[in-house]
Amino acid sequence: MIAVKIVGGLGNQMYCYALYRTLLARGRNVKMDISFFGHQNSPIIDKRRYLLSEVFNIEERLLSPAASFNVRASRKLGLISTYTDKGDCFQPEVLNVKQGYIRGSWQSFKYCAEIENTIRKEFTFKKPLTGRSAEVLDEIRSCNSVSLSIRRGDYLNLGHVLPDDYYAKAMRYIQERVPDAKFFCTSDDIDWCKN
Repeated sequence: MIAVKIVGGLGNQMYCYALYRTLLARGRNVKMDISFFGHQNSPIIDKRRYLLSEVFNIEERLLSPAASFNVRASRKLGLISTYTDKGDCFQPEVLNVKQGYIRGSWQSFKYCAEIENTIRKEFTFKKPLTGRSAEVLDEIRSCNSVSLSIRRGDYLNLGHVLPDDYYAKAMRYIQERVPDAKFFCTSDDIDWCKN
């Protein structure tokens, strides 16, 4: 059996799921380990919730809490192999794993390129957008929209916040290439973004 640890916020959860889903499509006996969401104790990182099945139409096969404990214990005792995301490169060998524990963020589309249509279908919202959200989506679709995502929140405590001029330079770069670009900002600190 293979266990893929699902971690982080919704974006990271989606990357982990994409790897899990590719392994499932390849016929592997694979399950998702969501134990991360019950064991967050960091005073500086915002607590995350497992959201995949709440938001998207995914194919979810979860490890039971007891199985999750056993897999994690076996990993710590060296009884099963652990495959860890190196973070800076695509690791194609993880797609050939037949047994073990897989942990990391796996932030590359290459892990799910072979099942792109499946992923696009499953990453559809369970609930249709309504009201202002539906209006904004229509606006995004009707122009040369550019997504600007600014995370501050716990990143302020971690020292991972990009300098202010980074965003200004990025926006100028886009505007030079797409003069009629319209920026849509998502953030956990909208007031800072407006300023």
